Amino acid sequence: MYFYTNVHVNSNSAFIRGYKDGKRFEQRRDFSPYLFAPSQIPTGYRTLDGKYVKPLHFTDVKEARDFLKRYDEVANFTLYGSTLFTYQCIHDTFMEEVEYNVDDISVVSLDIETSTKNGFPNIALADKEVITLSM
Repeated sequence: MYFYTNVHVNSNSAFIRGYKDGKRFEQRRDFSPYLFAPSQIPTGYRTLDGKYVKPLHFTDVKEARDFLKRYDEVANFTLYGSTLFTYQCIHDTFMEEVEYNVDDISVVSLDIETSTKNGFPNIALADKEVITLSM
């Protein structure tokens, strides 16, 4: 069984944590995002309404975001695909349906209770007495 517990995309790398065959793994992989632009010729890719599109490959996330900013206000320029690049990475890495083994996953909640006398605490200052820490 191969599944992820966390995926983070940064620049041109994807950091993936998960389990493979019951053993925890961490890996760093190259990641190059892509989007799709309209095409007049058949390309093997189509939109949901059947129009042809061609892939636009970027070297890293910054280049893709800069491209999106550059063409954000250009009239009649439509782009397709997900700009949530973490989800794009998950799709490309785990193309099959992901089956989780809950016995492998450790889930923890951390709760910190503080005094609210004279108002709620300022998180940046940690200005209230801690009453309870629970996990």
